[in-house]
Amino acid sequence: GLRHNWITAIVPVDDDWFVGTYGAGILRLTRHGDWETFADATGQFDVNNNAMVAATDRVYAGTQGRGLHVYERASGRWSGVTTGLPSLNVTAVAAHDGYLYVGTDNGLVRISEESLRNP
Repeated sequence: GLRHNWITAIVPVDDDWFVGTYGAGILRLTRHGDWETFADATGQFDVNNNAMVAATDRVYAGTQGRGLHVYERASGRWSGVTTGLPSLNVTAVAAHDGYLYVGTDNGLVRISEESLRNP
């Protein structure tokens, strides 16, 4: 079931929904109504309000104090990005034309989505 009731962000990903929480990381609500956790994106961390976006190959989530979380749809794995961010408090995320725009409490940065690809 839902591990934490404080929901901060929701984005559709194919037929499922990715749900960011305040205190329990990121969960998936399947099209069948089942809640699933991610081993690499569940725990006691916070996704900032509305700081989540689904792009073609990835899902991006802005966290409070942990930088940017990146979900690779092909592998089904999350990874963290902290390098190149003005702050680890990511408060806004938008994707457009191959670039990710990341807002923090210390400014905005534009990052090429290709540069975030996991090896």
